[in-house]
Order: sequence, then C-alpha cells, then structure tokens
Amino acid sequence: MAVVVLRRGAPALKAIPMVGTAVSETVKEFLPSKSWDSAFDDLATAIQQASVKILVVVDDVDRLQPKELLLLMKTVRLLGRFPRVNYLLAYDRYSTISTLRIALGTDRPAAEDYLEKIVQYPLDLPAPQQRFLQKIVFGALGPILDRASANVFGPTAKYRFESFYRDHMWTSLSTPRACHRFALQAKTFLPLSGGNVDAADFFALTFLRLFYALLFPATS
Repeated sequence: MAVVVLRRGAPALKAIPMVGTAVSETVKEFLPSKSWDSAFDDLATAIQQASVKILVVVDDVDRLQPKELLLLMKTVRLLGRFPRVNYLLAYDRYSTISTLRIALGTDRPAAEDYLEKIVQYPLDLPAPQQRFLQKIVFGALGPILDRASANVFGPTAKYRFESFYRDHMWTSLSTPRACHRFALQAKTFLPLSGGNVDAADFFALTFLRLFYALLFPATS
C-alpha cells in the first residue's frame, strides 16, 4: 500500500519549487526496483543534499471528495517524514471531518482521531469578523452603488442593498471566499445588462442565484 500511494503521489511532487521535478522523477525511478525503505532513504538523502527547506501548501482540502481526501492524507503521512519537508493544510475542520467519516466509513470521533494523527500542529483560526467580510463586499460594489444612487430621490440603490445585506446576506457570506465569489460575479455580470437594471436588485438576484439556486428560478 505504501508503494502504491507514493507512486500515485509522484506527479504531485512536481509542484515543489526547485527540486519538485527531480524528486518526482526519482520516485518513479526508484520504486520499480527498490523496496520502500531503500527508496525512502535514497530520496531523503537527495532532499538533504539539495540544501533547501520545502513547504508544500495544500489549500481547499475540505472541498475534496472522500477518496481524494483519503489519498491526500495517506500521501502526507508517508511523504511528510522526509527531512526538510513540511506540509501546510488549509481546511474547514467540520467539513473535513465529515468527509473523512464517509471515506473511512466510521463515526465522527474516529475521524477526528485519524485527522489528529496526520495534522501534528493544528492552528485553529477564529471566524472572520463581520466588519471585515462586509468591507470585502462593499469595497468591491460600493462605487457602483454610489454611482447608481447619485441624484436619486427616495430610497437609493445603496440604501436598499445595504438593507438587503443586513437582513438576508450576511449569514451566508460568512467566509472571505464566499464574499469574493459573490462580489466578482456581481461586478462581472452587471455590465452585460447594458445598464437597464437596478444595481441593488441585480446584486440581490446574483446573491440568490449563487447561494439559493433552488429559490432563484422563482424570482425570474
């Protein structure tokens, strides 16, 4: 099993700066003819001689499918023992454990134990503050709303969108990724309307389309 996982993980090693391609090719060269212990020792020596420290950053771990996540964890467990090689895994803990439960066919405590064996130094970041998330959204869309609200009597587009955000959006836009995704979609597709739609209404509909896909058809 160890050799199979390492062979599958060999192409991914090419992403390592400077030494990735060489290490990847070395893995494929050693595995057919050498035992796991011998191949590991030779690769460890090659990394030592490269005189570099390697940090492998893996983002969006929580978005992997169960089989992909399990393969990643096995690869990290095996290759993480190389000298000068460290892994930084970025993930949502709740989602990752839920996926591991499916991959391992076990309960949540067992999935948590498995993850703790892989991740030796967990660093739990606090949830982003709402004012920071709001800054992302209004920093991107604020100028558009200001222009749409100029010389308007009564409730402006900016006022109506701020009210909609406060009443309906902030609970769904709970991560920087979600905020950037929404803002980018809203800014990109608004010009395609030819200026014939209200900006506040368009942004609200964009939010429904992205986060409430089953509800969105009822609005059209």
